[in-house]
Amino acid sequence: MQDDLFPAQDPTDYPDPVGMQQTAHTKSWISTVGYALPYALAYVFAPSQLTQVNFPLSGIGLSLAVLLLLNIVVLGIFRATQKRPLERIECHRIGVLTALLTLMATSLLMLHTLYDISAGEMSMTALQQNGVLPMLVISGAIGLFINYIAVTYGLWLLQKLGLKLGF
Repeated sequence: MQDDLFPAQDPTDYPDPVGMQQTAHTKSWISTVGYALPYALAYVFAPSQLTQVNFPLSGIGLSLAVLLLLNIVVLGIFRATQKRPLERIECHRIGVLTALLTLMATSLLMLHTLYDISAGEMSMTALQQNGVLPMLVISGAIGLFINYIAVTYGLWLLQKLGLKLGF
């Protein structure tokens, strides 16, 4: 009797609440580079520029302010150009690309400023001889993870908040 009232349902009938669905409107990886590249460059260079002009925040506060501002700008530009909010998968793509581009930029800047290694001198042998490679791997992995989480979920949650507030 119980089985007649509540028939068994296939668990695949329900959408995955945390899954990312690609739609006909989803932008490709190449298209999202147009948002990720300026984001990454601004994310790397804006804090130092703001520090030089005596911006009232520093450290983590400055990083959070820059993240918030960049997220607002990316969401605004995307909405203005595409006439729709970002999809979750697009937030993921922008997050991955921004994290990778930020990793590359910060690694090159770190090698140049801390170790005075120019682009012409960069080889695996030189990096191993200077003991730089293990430090790059560890800091790169941590930075990649933190940047991905900050950008992806920052975009997604700020957009959700904006939609709830009617922006």
